[in-house]
Amino acid sequence: ILKAEARITMTNTITNEIFEYEIKGFGEEPLAEDHIILDCQARKPRTAEIAVKNYYTDKPVVYRVETDLINARGAESLKVLPGKTEKYQFEVTPVLGGTYTGSITFYDEAGRYVWYTVEIRTASPKPEKTIDLITTVRKAVAFEILLSNPLDEIVEFDVIMTGEGLLGENTFTLMPKQTSKYELVFSPLLPMKRTGTIAFIHEKLGEVSYELNLQADEAPVVRLEVEEAELGKQIAIPIELENPSNQEVAIDYKVSNPYCFDIDPKEIIIPPYTTLPVSILYSPTELGVIESCEIIFESEIIGKWTYLAFGKGIPPTKFDEQVVPGNLNHDSTATILFKNPFRDSITVGVSLEGDQ
Repeated sequence: ILKAEARITMTNTITNEIFEYEIKGFGEEPLAEDHIILDCQARKPRTAEIAVKNYYTDKPVVYRVETDLINARGAESLKVLPGKTEKYQFEVTPVLGGTYTGSITFYDEAGRYVWYTVEIRTASPKPEKTIDLITTVRKAVAFEILLSNPLDEIVEFDVIMTGEGLLGENTFTLMPKQTSKYELVFSPLLPMKRTGTIAFIHEKLGEVSYELNLQADEAPVVRLEVEEAELGKQIAIPIELENPSNQEVAIDYKVSNPYCFDIDPKEIIIPPYTTLPVSILYSPTELGVIESCEIIFESEIIGKWTYLAFGKGIPPTKFDEQVVPGNLNHDSTATILFKNPFRDSITVGVSLEGDQ
């Protein structure tokens, strides 16, 4: 703030030696009189007092008050009698949670000043309400949150979300005096029952937050229709497995009745954001009896699907024609595969019919 220079000359009167010294002085900012800590709640006023002293003993002083604290209110001046101390009262209303620092400075008529540092420790406001978001895995549910802009200027909220499976824009813009809806999406991949939060933050409007109850249940068991298949033949029952994640997923599966049911393809890998067609294969082992199977497809990343498949064997019709090539007036041989579809041993009779 201030730089001063001086010269000191000293003379030895006995030897007449002269010693000269140049002195430079640098005045720095005065240290803060005190450090004030205020514990506050966001969007609630907090009143505090500062004891301000008049260091002049021969005259009163009228301080001019300045501060860089946001949303602070107080008198613009303070009169203090000679050598006395007066209390300066001010009010601060923080709008955002967190810890902030600022200062309050008192200037006298000559420009000299005393100042105080202020630390505001603000607790985030209580949530406006609690929102329940309940769905099943891999099924998104949306919720709209109504926000208003009371200002005469465009505002852009920063959006901060905590919780698995939450999707939404990172910012939300409102025109002056506008009211609009923000869409929050909950799209879980695995079963859960947890809590989360969403907060909308603006430096002037403060923080608006909501508490979230997040619940994702297992996908319901899919019960398929009874499919009929001819004894000794196989049918394919089509299903689809969806991968809503951003990574490739390998699927394991378990078949409770491998005698009758199987899966195609054997190795199931689903690319990101893709629905893969899969077939449940049914080969009946009994005639006229409904056979069942529980099939579970499972992944550590996107959860599991459970299917109940049913099949019924019906009498077979003619199989596909088999062509036996041969040369004229020569014997020829061919093999026809016959599979026993039953779980027990059987005895079959074979007969040949042909044109003479």
